Amino acid sequence: MHSDSRFRRATHTGATLRCVPSGPLDAQRLVVLVTLLCCAACAREDKSEAGARWVRATYEPLAERPASTEREVARLTAGQFARTWRVARAGRVDEPLRWTDDERARLVLSGEGARLAELPVSLTAADLHRATLELDVPAGESEALRLAFRTKERTRAYTDVVTIEGVEGREHIELDLAQVRPLEGGFDAIIFETLGTATRLEIASLVFSKRRSIAFFPTAHDGPALIHLADEARLGVALDAQHPVALRCEAPRGARLELSYRVGPAAELGDAALVIEGLGSEVLRLPLGVAPRYEWRVFRRLVAEPVVGALRMTLEGGGEDTLACVADAGARVGAPLAAPPTVLLVTSDTHRGELLGLASSGLVRTPALDALARRGLVFTDAMSTSNATNPSHVALMTGLHPRDSRIVTNRDPVARRAVTLAERFSAAGWRTAATFSAFHLNDETSGLGQGFDRYEGPGAPTGLEFDAFAGAAASVRDGALTAERALAHIEDAEGAPLFLWVHVFDAHAPYLPQGEFDGRYQPAGSDPRVHGPGFAVAPHKVPGFLKGVVDPEYPWRQYRALVDYVDHVLTPLLEHPRVAAGIVGFTSDHGESFGERGIWWNHAGVHAATTHVPLVVAWPGAEAARVTVPVSQADLGFTLLLLAGLDPGDFGGRDLRWALEPVPETAPRFALGYHARSAAVDDGRWLLVMHLLEEQNDEDSHTWRPGEVELFDRRSDPRCDQDLVAQELPRARAMRARLIQWLTSGDSVGYKGEYHVKAAIDQALAELGYSSGGELDGSWYDPARGDVFLERYGSR
Repeated sequence: MHSDSRFRRATHTGATLRCVPSGPLDAQRLVVLVTLLCCAACAREDKSEAGARWVRATYEPLAERPASTEREVARLTAGQFARTWRVARAGRVDEPLRWTDDERARLVLSGEGARLAELPVSLTAADLHRATLELDVPAGESEALRLAFRTKERTRAYTDVVTIEGVEGREHIELDLAQVRPLEGGFDAIIFETLGTATRLEIASLVFSKRRSIAFFPTAHDGPALIHLADEARLGVALDAQHPVALRCEAPRGARLELSYRVGPAAELGDAALVIEGLGSEVLRLPLGVAPRYEWRVFRRLVAEPVVGALRMTLEGGGEDTLACVADAGARVGAPLAAPPTVLLVTSDTHRGELLGLASSGLVRTPALDALARRGLVFTDAMSTSNATNPSHVALMTGLHPRDSRIVTNRDPVARRAVTLAERFSAAGWRTAATFSAFHLNDETSGLGQGFDRYEGPGAPTGLEFDAFAGAAASVRDGALTAERALAHIEDAEGAPLFLWVHVFDAHAPYLPQGEFDGRYQPAGSDPRVHGPGFAVAPHKVPGFLKGVVDPEYPWRQYRALVDYVDHVLTPLLEHPRVAAGIVGFTSDHGESFGERGIWWNHAGVHAATTHVPLVVAWPGAEAARVTVPVSQADLGFTLLLLAGLDPGDFGGRDLRWALEPVPETAPRFALGYHARSAAVDDGRWLLVMHLLEEQNDEDSHTWRPGEVELFDRRSDPRCDQDLVAQELPRARAMRARLIQWLTSGDSVGYKGEYHVKAAIDQALAELGYSSGGELDGSWYDPARGDVFLERYGSR
């Protein structure tokens, strides 16, 4: 934070700010500026108090916690299925299956290498919640095993891989069937897949069991959590006929009570209804079996008389295992303003910093974003904290740099103990909603759903579809749909303060603009498959979406057209009256490389091409200014809280308006790359990149070894083409020492949550250009792993 508390008190109110160049201000003008800010702040605070607020409901159980009992649905013993097992020819088995002939029959898998065995079955997916194996691995040995579930020779789901450590006697292994139970239909085969590290594996029995459906949903006993229906999750709880719930919510006369509830097919929900008591003498009965598929519906009611005590919610009708889901419950209290407080955060994935129409010298045409920029601040030198989506977004949403969160991949969620931007707004009486376009921002793989009443976007691939693991294409969605969902969230938040996060993914590879945007920047008469010298990389490194293309400028042109498309899909959202009258932050998570440092069509490395991002902040009454002072994009969350009149508390960051001070107090900016393969420090002119793991560029022209550094003068060399370490060795030494000191002084514990990586997610991330592999553990920098800089230049 800036040390000048006088400026902080004047600027953190979110009031009208006269934007000024970053040059000096005379004392009289500064006094006038501060006075105007303070007066406007008082006016804004009075206005805020007169408006509506959102009061979230709390849930209380009215019965004992649901029992965790299970019932057996199928028991398959070796003696029963000895005649039906067969070897799956897709796998390698060096020895035929053997059966013991005593009363304790066992299926024995032995021989060298991986072993697969297939069992024909007839089982219904919805009945399979857990699998229990009784087996034996020789003492002192270990074996890796998983089950695959097939229908008509297509794999539909897997269990997680488990490692079995052999002990004396038999082992009992339990496998959760999270990928199995949501599927429709059944299976005609189950396959045992073993790695073959043990000399043999003996299987005695396989038992499938089923739990009550409520066991897989949050209940009032544990508190609300996100309940997923298709691609939308809402914060709530589940109840069944034996476990009613009390809903407590401050709802005075004139308040608007609201809640979401799940409806679905009559064939499954029958005559089930959610019954609500406590709204006066009226008893409400909301039928649940009224939709062709499971979806959310919203109940709203203006409160004629104050709600005293709690509303009682019960489930009536339906079958033995029927349940109801209630979410997003609360009340809008107070008179709604003509323009309720609105904060919109937009992140455009893979969007290079120079690609805003008003600052791009014609590279792109972005009229909607330009209009936004004309009512706020455009930061032309904003740096992201990472070159990857999740780490960068976690920094935005928590104020924690990837160094401290230790989130450096797209598959590790941030822990629940981290406090998010959404949680800050939620605690202040704002509704919160998020709509995203890339699967890896799903709460399962990012942890960013915390604090949101509604959190929706494509789910992580899990093999639930009939064609399991078909790829990443179905796990990202067009920005037009995301913007459409965002507008729906705005309408649903009628009259209440709203914090809304919108993420669009369209500028990402494979650079395939549609309709009028396809070929927008391609010269007339030029065919990219005919005219051009080819690419600077080996043919096997050209991605499939560029096969046959010989014009190296073609993907760059198509990428720019996609930036135009992003502007196009965001236009209705940015022009919505609530947004136009509200606070808006626009930025990106990272950029994209098109040949810089020999890196092509991806965002590897932490050079300027991948860390320079657009940043625009607009709010009511602000005057437009283009700010050239170097800033960090991660400070946007802190700034939005201040502009909304909220106290950020210990939320990390700095008010971006420090850059408007007469003499801005700049500070070094840092980035940590994907899998912690590289790190960077940037002082606003000089950029030093340090490689922490061995990497090779796409042109095969350079292999960076651990400890190797590069130094660039961004003022004279914005593309970072010329490495100046040898010419500027004292500067490189000093910046390297500063970067190492920063790397080694971070939070060693971090905020990485628990997540069991699925093969489908790794595969889909790879298709999007994110390679797998482990990141550095422990210290980010350790000279014992090797340091090329010390080898070349010594320790001084």
